[in-house]
Amino acid sequence: MRPDGWHLTEDIDDFLTRAGDFLRSRPALHNTPLTYIDKLRTRGADATVFGRLESGGEVRAVCHRTPRGFLNVTPLPAGQAGALADHLAGLGRSPSGVIADHDTATAFARTWQRHTGAAPALFWRSRLYRLGTLVPPRPSAAGRARAAGEEDQEHVVRWCREFCVEVAENATADAIDSGSWSDTRFADKHFTFWEDPDGVPVSMAGSTPMVGGMVRVDPVHTPAHRRGRGYAAAVTVEVSRAALTAGATDVVLFADPANTTSNALYQRIGFVHLADFAGYTFSYGAPERGGRTSTPQRGARPPQGEQTAWPGGGFPWQGFAVTKTDGIVITPLAERPALASRIYEIVGAWPAFVPHDPVAAALLGRVPEDFPHYCVVATDGDRVVARGLSAPFDAATTDGRTETPDRGWDQVLVWAFHDRHGGHSPTAVSALEITVDTGYLGRGLSYRMLAALRDAAARQGHDVLLAPVRPTAKHLEPRVPMADYIRRRRDDGLPTDPWLRVHVRAGGRIEKVAPASMTVSGSLAEWRQWTGLPFDSDGDLDVPGALVPVRCDTTHDRAVYVEPNVWIRHGTNRRAT
Repeated sequence: MRPDGWHLTEDIDDFLTRAGDFLRSRPALHNTPLTYIDKLRTRGADATVFGRLESGGEVRAVCHRTPRGFLNVTPLPAGQAGALADHLAGLGRSPSGVIADHDTATAFARTWQRHTGAAPALFWRSRLYRLGTLVPPRPSAAGRARAAGEEDQEHVVRWCREFCVEVAENATADAIDSGSWSDTRFADKHFTFWEDPDGVPVSMAGSTPMVGGMVRVDPVHTPAHRRGRGYAAAVTVEVSRAALTAGATDVVLFADPANTTSNALYQRIGFVHLADFAGYTFSYGAPERGGRTSTPQRGARPPQGEQTAWPGGGFPWQGFAVTKTDGIVITPLAERPALASRIYEIVGAWPAFVPHDPVAAALLGRVPEDFPHYCVVATDGDRVVARGLSAPFDAATTDGRTETPDRGWDQVLVWAFHDRHGGHSPTAVSALEITVDTGYLGRGLSYRMLAALRDAAARQGHDVLLAPVRPTAKHLEPRVPMADYIRRRRDDGLPTDPWLRVHVRAGGRIEKVAPASMTVSGSLAEWRQWTGLPFDSDGDLDVPGALVPVRCDTTHDRAVYVEPNVWIRHGTNRRAT
């Protein structure tokens, strides 16, 4: 009998011989490693690392490394996250991040940070459902199901790309755009259309090949203009029924916990919540000032997973101390100074390279202390659940300044501290950051925080709140010039970008592009740590999460990222406030 503990191997056959029964023992909970490892076995792939935790001669958990360097882990017994971190650290292995059930991923991320100093950033949350008793909707949507054939390939690829754009799965969208469909997670799936009575496809669902009696439904996509008619429910039911007919014992799917519509739909047709999952990236660079691990969300941008509009549009502008029925209270930080030391308890979910902007590293952590009247904090009981930061600056009396400088976020932050210490009276105020606790996403809290920042500016005598906004979907199209991107409009005249659209609905006016709002420069080794990419060729490189390409210079061992933002102007309703 082998000793207790973790055992690693690159031999997939040996791994499956020893751990296959464990994986198949809970196929719903282990659906991701089952499908991934089966794909490796059947198609072949570059060598990767597999691990299993043995105790008393039995396998208790497994892990594997993904092609992008992430560690995927099955649920770990209590206390074993530390043992796995110890083992990997001792071997000198440095994963790009971790993906697992929420408790395992969070415990490993925290333990790994203690071992290595690598800052974790939450980038993904999902809810796993397993089919109980299938309940077809009554009445069913008009139309019928049809299996997609070879002649539908172009249609399937286009809708899969649309799905990726909507859920910010930029790496897969990039692979599709580059012609690498066969390398995506969709390539091995079976697709089914729901067609309307005229034979027009109106919704689509994919499903994995059956492994260990398990089939995963993924993706489910209905074009925006076709939604609300029951098509997604109809096609999901048909795909699930087909899986059961084929002999599946477990039919599962993942859903974004912030998407209340899809979660309610899946439960109505018989899916039962099984577990919550999370993914963290690790940044191995130096920690930010004050040791905080969150990343700045410039221009009061929304956290990942937030809905993109209030029902009915606009913001619920209310009194400054906003108390909602959910118990969350938003107040000026100046009124609760004791919370200043706690507002960075919230972990952000943004690209690992963002904190390495030198202006952010030097100054952002000082904003709550120096400008508490311009900052707001949200609490739920004793828990800090969100923070919002802004800062004032002089844009009128100092030569060469404007309210909307080309250097955007970096520039106003520098001016704010220069003016404070130089005795200049502020004439303008800019939003800098909103961060919402990941457990409070999906409640519209980021919008309430933006409303509170607007009211904070009004109470300090400002008629306008400026914001250098980071469009939420721009990273999916890094090669598109920002000036062209912000001109895109939907049929209703609103911007196509979700976060720009929210600002405009709220009364904001797009002013101009800030072409150099933030700059991050680092050695190639640093960029490899931040991104997990090789950075081994000269020129412009597309990096996940970056709004524009990163310029790489191997001769000088340097890569530079210059991020554009979009200046938006909001009135503050100062008289009403």
